[in-house]
Amino acid sequence: MDQNKLLNDCLRGKASAQRELYAYFAHPMLGLCYRYTKSLADAEDVLQEGFIKVFKNLHQFNGTGELGAWVRRIMVNTAINYLKSESRYQLQIKACTWFRMKIRN
Repeated sequence: MDQNKLLNDCLRGKASAQRELYAYFAHPMLGLCYRYTKSLADAEDVLQEGFIKVFKNLHQFNGTGELGAWVRRIMVNTAINYLKSESRYQLQIKACTWFRMKIRN
């Protein structure tokens, strides 16, 4: 995969390039989303929301780092925001925060 050509084609709105970018990153990013949500349905929702953000903000990718790392960062932030917004995850987030604070002290 030629990253620069793929990025340029995606920025031009070329649907085949967008499908290729999605196909390349979808599987590993779904796994990442699942590790956060522990639910396949929620992970799929996070994945879709994350890719909307990727394609909407692709023009902000400056190319200094790896594209995969940039996509991963968006997915992680999307998953965390999803967990914060869903009430059923609130207790889990509070417990993780409490546990991290205990480890640091």
